Parts: sequence; structure tokens; C-alpha cells
Amino acid sequence: KKLEKLWLYGNPWDGESVEIVPRPIPEILEFCRQIACITVFISHAWEDREFYRIIDLKKDLERREEIYKVFSCETDLIGDVLAFMNENIPQSQLLIFIGTDYFKEKDNCRHEIALALRHNIEIIPIKGMDIEWDDLNNFDLSQENLGYRNLGNLKGLPFNAEDFTEFCNKLYELIRQKKREFNLFEKGKVKYENIISNIKNTIFNFINSRDFFNCIKENPQQFENLFGELSDNQLSLLEYVLRWAQILANNLEN
Repeated sequence: KKLEKLWLYGNPWDGESVEIVPRPIPEILEFCRQIACITVFISHAWEDREFYRIIDLKKDLERREEIYKVFSCETDLIGDVLAFMNENIPQSQLLIFIGTDYFKEKDNCRHEIALALRHNIEIIPIKGMDIEWDDLNNFDLSQENLGYRNLGNLKGLPFNAEDFTEFCNKLYELIRQKKREFNLFEKGKVKYENIISNIKNTIFNFINSRDFFNCIKENPQQFENLFGELSDNQLSLLEYVLRWAQILANNLEN
């Protein structure tokens, strides 16, 4: 971020790189971001590995210019599967999941999606042959403490069993399009956005819980008085939230 000078002349550039050399540093960095190689994680149910040609898909993607590494359980798993997921998904920039009836029923698959959401990893869904796009709307992640997330609005594509080569080409173009939408150099920003997202989801889940309803029911006057103080500018928003939390804590302890 503090870079002021970058001398790129005299190198054997070709293609688009030749045009970017004399441009300002922000444009050079943006160009590098767009063409940078990324790491991809393929999420799928073990039962789907042969029909959806997971190993062939991994090989195809790894030969592509803008992809550095593709993780899949078939070729990369050593030891515990959960440890494998927990280590490699947060280090990836993109998760591809192949949604099928098998996938929807697997706790490990649900955990992989949850990890990607927690770490703000970009996701591309592949619609399996035995489900519809609407089925993704029913993918419940509540047990992962993420609340309900609608995965159906993610941009993906259907699996093409009849023309696997065409499917791989379309997937790579979608990946390249995704790459140009997210910034690989802003990990810090992503981290804080992820923390905020987790807090929002946790609060939302609690507000919709029976414990919260009972607390409001048993202490209506306290919450009304507190809101009155906020409305009269006797409390800042932060003080209001802290007092609100204290009422809840005292009620739950009792």
C-alpha cells in the first residue's frame, strides 16, 4: 500500500503485460490482482466422486493459467478429514461445491460450506443431475451457527455429463469472472467483514430464540424505559446496547 515506485522496463513481457508496464501503480496492482493464480477447493459428497469425475475436474482446473492449486479429498487428503477441511478451505480463494442429493445429507459437506461462509471464501455451486436450483434454497446451515443462508442466489452452472470438456471450459470462465470481482490483497478487510457477519448472525439467531422472547415478556418495563432513555438522547447507542445486554444476562442467570 505504501509502494511509490515500480520499475518494470527491460523485462520480457508479452501480451497484456506489455501494455500495463507504463501505467500508474494502482492500475498495475489491479492488473496483477486479476491475473493472479488462486487456490480452489472442490467440495462434494464421496458417493459422487466417480460420476462427477472429480479427479478429472481437478486435473483440468490445475492446468489452467490462473489456477495454482486445486484441493480435493481424492488426491490430497492425508489423515483426518475435518482437519483437512479446516486447514485448506480458509487458505483457498474459491470453493466449488457440487450440489446433489448426497451432498445435502452430508455433515462434512455442510461443514465445508460453513467454513467458506465464515472465511468469506467465494463460492461457485454446481447443480447436480438429481436436484434443481430451488433445492439450494433449502440448504440449512443453522446447526453450524450461521443461521439460514440462501445459497440459491450464488452464480453457478449445471453439470454437463454429456460434454465434460464444455463444462470445464464454462466453469473456468466463470472462475475467471469471479476472480475479477474479489480482491486477493484485502485479507484484513475480509477478516473484519467476516467478524461483523458472524456477530450479526449470532444476534439474529438469539433474537429469534425462545430465551429472548421470555426475557422480553418477563421484563417489558425495563426494555421500554431503556428505549425511552435512548429516544431522549440520555444514552448513546453503545450504552443502550450494553444496558440491553446486561438485562438479558441477568435474566438468563436467574
